Amino acid sequence: DLSLAFYGCWHDSTPRLLTRAFGLADDLASQKDKRCVVVYDEFQWLNRVSPTLIARARAEIQHRMTNTAYVFMGSEVGLLNELFKSEKRMPFRLASPMPLPLPSPADWHVYIAGRFEALRVSVSDSDVDDLIEFAGCHPRDLMEVCEQLLVLRKISPSSPGAIELAKVRTLEGLRAPFEEIWKRLERPKGTWTTAARIARRQAIYGRGRSRETTARTIEKLEREGVIHKTGRGSYEFTEPLFGAYVRDLTTR
Repeated sequence: DLSLAFYGCWHDSTPRLLTRAFGLADDLASQKDKRCVVVYDEFQWLNRVSPTLIARARAEIQHRMTNTAYVFMGSEVGLLNELFKSEKRMPFRLASPMPLPLPSPADWHVYIAGRFEALRVSVSDSDVDDLIEFAGCHPRDLMEVCEQLLVLRKISPSSPGAIELAKVRTLEGLRAPFEEIWKRLERPKGTWTTAARIARRQAIYGRGRSRETTARTIEKLEREGVIHKTGRGSYEFTEPLFGAYVRDLTTR
């Protein structure tokens, strides 16, 4: 659900209120002669709310940069890249893609341990390291498993097996979005095979596959943000848990 609320006597239609919402930050910054930054987190989700929202956002934001800069963030890297790099998409060239490096395991350890301590929930250093290793430092997945553990520890602080149960619940919660990603990889033909080979750390080329076909499937996986290159002819999943999902799915 999307809801817009303006305090005062507003009698404008919803589309006009939406237009005002997209430009409000720049209006306020201009009035106060200040500089500001607006961050849209999970920006690609606007498409799921309404297919016209991104077009409306571009129409307003491109004229609302007097005192305001905009950052469009999201965990689905492939969808974001497609939005801003494809000439067929409304946000084309509205912003420049800038990949952000992941925090190191040590950085994550300090952050997670600090958050659990602030919430007065017991967690050991080995527990924190276990969670980080499980999620492979992927921000969304790591936050998900931490939340699951937090809930379990609040219900029963001394319950054994909470870490493993948190992992199981995390994987169950991710199954639906992983299935959606997997369906998007059905075309071009052979993309599933390439993904499976990367997940199993097998050779991608050869075995009766043409280099051209294999190259197209790799391009698809990179464009979707599913994999990234680690060396000459070698790739790995940007989301380790999705890689584990693919490995499990294709070895049954």
